[in-house]
Amino acid sequence: MEDYAILIIIFLMAVCLLILTVIGYWGVFCKAGEKGWKVLIPFYNEYLLFKIAWKPSICLFKWLCLFLYEVVSVTLNAGVLLDTLQFALPSIAFGLTVTLYYSLSRAFGHGFGYTVGIMFLPFIFVLLLGVGRSRYTRPDKYRDKF
Repeated sequence: MEDYAILIIIFLMAVCLLILTVIGYWGVFCKAGEKGWKVLIPFYNEYLLFKIAWKPSICLFKWLCLFLYEVVSVTLNAGVLLDTLQFALPSIAFGLTVTLYYSLSRAFGHGFGYTVGIMFLPFIFVLLLGVGRSRYTRPDKYRDKF
């Protein structure tokens, strides 16, 4: 019975941290001129985050890398090329995610240390971006025009 109590406590803590992160991203979206409720839509929220911080076309490239990784992962004939792709594609997606967080922290006037904070403690650092004193300073000339 005690094992279930520990699991319930861990689950509730995870839900609280998720709620804090969503509140932070809601504030980030509002500061960047987007509607805050858009953070609740899967995939579209990441696309908008790329639009806010970097370029939305890079988001599509990241999704393509992850999709190709899934295709390569279910392929039965393992070869050197497939093994290389299985390593390279998620590495590219991870690098794009790190660059996104760096661009996001730069868009709010912070540096690489803040990027590391967003990567490891997003429920704190994104919350500070969204509801703190950070201001969105990204000029429009760097955003994609449609």
